[in-house]
Amino acid sequence: MKTRYLLLSCALILGGCANPGIVQMSPGVYMIAKSNGAGMFSNMPKMKANVVRQATEFAERQGKVVEPISMHDTVPTHGFPTVEYQFRLVDKPLGPTTP
Repeated sequence: MKTRYLLLSCALILGGCANPGIVQMSPGVYMIAKSNGAGMFSNMPKMKANVVRQATEFAERQGKVVEPISMHDTVPTHGFPTVEYQFRLVDKPLGPTTP
C-alpha cells in the first residue's frame, strides 16, 4: 500500500513540473517555459537551446519565423530551474532580389 502511495505521489509531483507547451500571450506573441527537476545539476544552456528549438519548429509549422522578444532563466537555491522564452511569429523574409 505504501508503494502505491509513493508512486502516485511521485507521478503527481512530476506531472506538475511538465512543460505546458507553447502558449499564446497575444496575437502573434507566444511564450514557452520549461523547468527541470535536476535542480542545481540542470544543464541551463541545453534547456535554453531546447526552448528555442521548440519555438523554431512551431514557427516553421506555421510558415513563419521566430523573432525573439525575451528570455529569462531562474536558478533558485531550492527548487527547479526554469527558462521562459517569449517570441513573436513573423513572415519569412523574401529572398534576395536580382537586378
